[in-house]
Amino acid sequence: MIPFSPGDLLCDRFEVLRPLGAGGLAEVFAARDRLAGAEVAVKALHTHLSGDARLCERFRRELAVTRALSHPGIVRVFDLYEHAGRPFFTMELLRGRTLGERLEQGLPPDGEAREIARQVAQALQAAHRAGVVHRDLKPLNIFLVDPGGDPANPSVNPGSLRVKLLDFGLARVAGAARLTAQSTVLGTPAYLAPEILTGKGCDARADLYALGAVLFELFTGERAFAAADPFEVIRRKGQPPPSPRARRKEVSEADDLLVRRALEPDPERRFLDAGQVLSALAGKPPPAPMAPPPALTAGALDVVLHHGVLADKAPVEDVLRAVGSPAGSGWRARLRLAGEAVLVSKASRETAEAIAALCQERGLAVALQPASERSPLRERVAGLAAPIGGVTGLAAGGAYSAMLFSMMGAGALGPSALFAGTVGAGFGLLIGAVSWTLAGLGEAPPLRALPAGDPGVRRLLEGILRRTARLEARRAELPGGHQVFYGPLLETAERLRAAALELGESAAAMPDPLAMGDEGAALSAGNAAARDATVARLLEIAAALDEALATLEPGNDPGPEQEQALARLQAEVQFARAALPRIERARRGEETPLPA
Repeated sequence: MIPFSPGDLLCDRFEVLRPLGAGGLAEVFAARDRLAGAEVAVKALHTHLSGDARLCERFRRELAVTRALSHPGIVRVFDLYEHAGRPFFTMELLRGRTLGERLEQGLPPDGEAREIARQVAQALQAAHRAGVVHRDLKPLNIFLVDPGGDPANPSVNPGSLRVKLLDFGLARVAGAARLTAQSTVLGTPAYLAPEILTGKGCDARADLYALGAVLFELFTGERAFAAADPFEVIRRKGQPPPSPRARRKEVSEADDLLVRRALEPDPERRFLDAGQVLSALAGKPPPAPMAPPPALTAGALDVVLHHGVLADKAPVEDVLRAVGSPAGSGWRARLRLAGEAVLVSKASRETAEAIAALCQERGLAVALQPASERSPLRERVAGLAAPIGGVTGLAAGGAYSAMLFSMMGAGALGPSALFAGTVGAGFGLLIGAVSWTLAGLGEAPPLRALPAGDPGVRRLLEGILRRTARLEARRAELPGGHQVFYGPLLETAERLRAAALELGESAAAMPDPLAMGDEGAALSAGNAAARDATVARLLEIAAALDEALATLEPGNDPGPEQEQALARLQAEVQFARAALPRIERARRGEETPLPA
């Protein structure tokens, strides 16, 4: 592998003119295309990374997906090449400065900050629908084009602000290179979503988090999470989001709410999609986030709940309602008599930790332990435990009653016989309950047979189900005439729920490569793009349901807003039905683009 220098001729076509910059993954040069007679930018993998054949292949495949993006707010990628063993690609050469360079000159006016955020959100919306999540959005990847310096847009008026996003798709390549969050490849930790920093899967909401961090800096001139130690950054990002208004009182309440919503540590509490960010920037308050459901996915951990006999049962019932899984009377009895019971069986670590956090918030003691394996024979014995215990107890109670009856010498029914029978029956029930619970058998845990797949997608699906259930509940509260009008909207929402479940099952089976370590490198770019596009549209489905819910607020009369919400739901249903066969082909390795 050889370094590129000014004067080099790459692939007998591109003459290197001057270096433009470098990051942890690649370096960029200005070059002249002798064939086209125009200047372009050349971005090449660093020489020390070019020797990794798998990384080079990921670089090519990811850029092939990114090249398909076509939006005025995204830098255009032209072609992929290789020179002296180093892969590189050409893209449009922009003239201007990065947002990072602009921030070094001082705080921009709030109007300029919102305009930058608006154009970034528009570009993100287009990219997410095409299956490309940036994952490394930061001021250095936001380019402010000089007025009149964008030859691709000759209609741009001089003096107007134009924003271009750089380096789409390269963060996933960096993940394949197994570079840490401290690396310049994965960006400054201050802008990365917590789920990326902690090695979990991420989706389009990670870009919205980064946009919130950029906006915080645009409004205040300071980073939202400034610390030299990346572990300190991770700790701070697990806390409630910082307020830009607390740093600079001139920030409006609406802008403060927008930034804090984008910087929520839990993705379920953030904006659902770029469309909601655009609405908030236009002055429309975003819908309140729903209570985030836990991630319910299968794994190898049991969550064991500890509970005293005399302890308040209300916290236990709160947890069961929160996870949406009722428990039988047998499980409740076992919890009280034995002092512990398995609440969740064979759960993923993320699920187990989420359920444990729910319990701890309510003062309940829990323990995580390796899931116990039960053989089919033991499962059968467990099913017989209750009747065996009951029969044993009743037999013992009957024998005890007969003994008391005989000892008292009662020859006929009377108070003594009645007393003996009552004591014997109670004794029998006690023996039955104790033999049932202390044997470690009894009713199965409330949560078992959990689905496999991506925990984040499972949470998103559960949120969609809760939204459709809330739509139905609100409809029942409306006056009779309104219920007739809202009938088509609810019917469409039900069809959308069914389509979303199918989409979600497909997406959950395609985990995020960044959360898979070495296994993620084997996932094709087309497969990963299909996954990202599917999740992005699931987020838009949830946003469409939020919009429909807003129209059913008390006091809202049927009108244009309801018709608009119905039209959006219908459009999402049509997309879901058209996307399903393409997603299935992508899962089989056919890199088929999804419909926009």
